[in-house]
Amino acid sequence: MSRGAVVCRKKLAAECSRVQIGVDLFSFAPAYSDLASLSTLAKYTGGQVYYFPSFGAQRDGVKLKADLTHNLLRETGWEAVMRIRCSRGLRISSFHGHFFIRSTDLLALPVVDGDKAYAVQIAHEENVMPTQHAYVQVSVSQCCHIPLPQFFDQAREKYLGFQSMPSSRVLKEEPLARETASKTDVIILSLPHDASSAPLVIDTVPTALHPLGKGC
Repeated sequence: MSRGAVVCRKKLAAECSRVQIGVDLFSFAPAYSDLASLSTLAKYTGGQVYYFPSFGAQRDGVKLKADLTHNLLRETGWEAVMRIRCSRGLRISSFHGHFFIRSTDLLALPVVDGDKAYAVQIAHEENVMPTQHAYVQVSVSQCCHIPLPQFFDQAREKYLGFQSMPSSRVLKEEPLARETASKTDVIILSLPHDASSAPLVIDTVPTALHPLGKGC
């Protein structure tokens, strides 16, 4: 992966996000292509990557038609922003998903659909929680919600979500402990960023996942 290419494409993605353009990438390369840097365009604009290595019409034609049809006809929201806040003593430490981060708690989502998922990791700012509950608020504003074939006829809508969760010092008592698949996905997404502390990752990941597995 070329670091220069990533920087260049991230700048292009930032400009696309600014003017509310989402980029979906269809790759049919017969040989090596730098998808790691190319996918930056989709990652920061709310888009998606479709990979067809050494594309063959007879072998891949049906899948391409299905993917393209689904991409064009799925229910979609455009020009959205998401803001996430949490209660005192907590802070958002990282975000995961396809979007552009405008500020510490504001995400730009040029394209939103049911195939996308977003995750945030919340860390402690203080050693002791000031209350027995943690609070998280999520608000999403979008310009138009599009059930095709109606275009640009929807007024701006706003959705608010608010959740209160009891805090605990014991991992297995966590209220969302049964969502093992979601938590595993977030941990896997975090691993490349934590590669410099590989021994720590190797030690902590099995420890963290063990109590979660009991909820499967």
